Amino acid sequence: MSTTETTDVDTPFSARIREATMSAHRDAERSSYVHRLMRGQLPLDGVADLMVQHHAIYSSLERTGDVLGTDPVVGPFLGPELLRVPRIEADLRRLVGDGWADRFEVRHATAAYAGNIAATAGHPERFVAQHYTRIMGDLSGGQMIRRTLERHYGDGVEGSLTFYDFDIDDMDAYKDAYRTRLDLAPWSDAERNAFIDETNRAYTSNSSVFGELDVAWSEG
Repeated sequence: MSTTETTDVDTPFSARIREATMSAHRDAERSSYVHRLMRGQLPLDGVADLMVQHHAIYSSLERTGDVLGTDPVVGPFLGPELLRVPRIEADLRRLVGDGWADRFEVRHATAAYAGNIAATAGHPERFVAQHYTRIMGDLSGGQMIRRTLERHYGDGVEGSLTFYDFDIDDMDAYKDAYRTRLDLAPWSDAERNAFIDETNRAYTSNSSVFGELDVAWSEG
C-alpha cells in the first residue's frame, strides 16, 4: 500500500476535506471585495449587496435541504438553528428598507451558485458539501466578519447582522459534532471524492460572487 493510500485510510474525512479544498478556500478569502469589506471601505449599500447574494444562496440551500431532509445521512446535518433566510430578510429591511429586493440585483455568479446548489438535490453527498461550505464558514469566519463590521460601521449596522446569530450554545462543540458526522457518513470512496469536488466548486462559486461584487463596488 502506498503512503498516499495509507494516509487516506488513517486520516479523518473532515481533515481530508480541509486539505483538499485549502487552495480554493484561500482564493475566496483573498478577494479584493472581502479585503475592503473587512477594512470598512465599502458604503453600507456595498454591505447590503453581499446580504442580497447571501439571500439567494441560502434560499437555494434551504429549499434543497427541504427536498433532502428525510435522507438518513443528510437529515442530521440540518436543523432550525441553521435557517438563515428569515434573518437575512430582517437584516436587509433594517439596513436598507422594505424595498431591498427592488434596489439590488442577484448577480450572475450568484445565480449560477444557487443553481449549482439546486442541482445537488439528487446527490446527498454533494448537497452536504454545499451545506458544509456555507454553514461551517458562517459559524467560523462569519463571526469574525460580524465583529469587524460592528467595529467599522457602528450604528450603521446595528440590528442588521442577525444573519450571524445562531441559536447554538457551544459553537466549538457544534462544529466538532458536524465534522464527526462527516467522518462517519457511510459514503463510498466515489461519493467522498464527489463531496470534495463539490466543496471546491462551492469555494470557486464564492470567489466568482466576490469578483462581481468587487467590480460593482470598485473605488473610483
